[in-house]
Amino acid sequence: MSDFWKYLLLGIVQGISEVLPISSSAHLILVQNIMGIKSDDLSLEVFLHMASLVAIVFFLRKRLCKLVWGSIKYILYKKEEDYKEFKMMICLIVSTLPVVIFTLLFKSQIDVISGNIFSIGLLLLINGALLLYFMNFNDENRKRALSYKDALVVGVFECMGVFPGISRSGSCLCGGKLRKLSREEMADYAFLLFIPAAVGAMVLEFDNLSQVIFGNDLWMYLVVFVVTSVVTYLSLNILLSFIKRGKIKYFGYYCMVMGLIIVLFEIIK
Repeated sequence: MSDFWKYLLLGIVQGISEVLPISSSAHLILVQNIMGIKSDDLSLEVFLHMASLVAIVFFLRKRLCKLVWGSIKYILYKKEEDYKEFKMMICLIVSTLPVVIFTLLFKSQIDVISGNIFSIGLLLLINGALLLYFMNFNDENRKRALSYKDALVVGVFECMGVFPGISRSGSCLCGGKLRKLSREEMADYAFLLFIPAAVGAMVLEFDNLSQVIFGNDLWMYLVVFVVTSVVTYLSLNILLSFIKRGKIKYFGYYCMVMGLIIVLFEIIK
């Protein structure tokens, strides 16, 4: 298989798994291993994260404009009707800080797990179990207003998502469910949290960006960029549909099956 088709497949996998609660890092590592792509060949990864970020920003463009403009107006004029957007911005910061600190503290451990397929299989099993447990809570007596404590709990849960095999979006949804947030509130907040998460992933890989920009295969990267963006956008719509219908647990079943297959394969090989 040529590099173009390998990278195109990686782009499709990135687009699907970046937002769905099935762990994009785990799926990219698995595909790389299956196709024999070495990590030093994957300066493309920064482009994949950028492509997903573009799709996420486009998907949330109206919500982001409302969030940013409302926060600015509240800071300038202190109007009560703009406080909700300002509070949402602070909540996003509160949720993101634990993830940043956790990633910096445990980066070496994360790197070790990323190179161990058996560990990734186990983490997929854990991810599936979390989704099946938390997404089976009923919908009664759910809060609608997001508090700073809610944001902190979601941020702590999101820390699990830095490990390959644990979904960032899935852990955020589990944290929101634990705090009894409504489906609408969970979807809105989880989608907004995609932005700092995607920016963070891009920053961590920024050193490799020049390899893509000044490489001889820029056309190939651009094609993959477009495909990844489109697939990410479609995946966002799928996730929103599953959240609204309360069907997130089906991703849990998928992760359990995938994790079990990987663990068994690693044991018997």
